[in-house]
Amino acid sequence: IRAATYSWADRELWVVDETLDGRLRLARINGAGSLQQIAAWPNTGLYDATVLTVDRDGGIILTQAKASGAGFVSAK
Repeated sequence: IRAATYSWADRELWVVDETLDGRLRLARINGAGSLQQIAAWPNTGLYDATVLTVDRDGGIILTQAKASGAGFVSAK
C-alpha cells in the first residue's frame, strides 16, 4: 500500500496500492471488506511519494510528488 486514508463522508477506507502488473490503483474498501477499484494508471516511476487526504467536504485528494520537491500532481 502506497497511501491510505479514511473518509468520514462515505465511511470507507481509501487506498493506493500497486497491482500485480505494476500499475497503481485507487480503490475504496467498505466496512464489509469489499474493494471497489476507482482508477488505475501506469506506474511511471516519475513520483516518489503518494498521499491521500480528505478535504473539508469529504472528497478524496490524491497527490503524487517528487522527493526533491521539484514537482507534484494533485487530483480530486
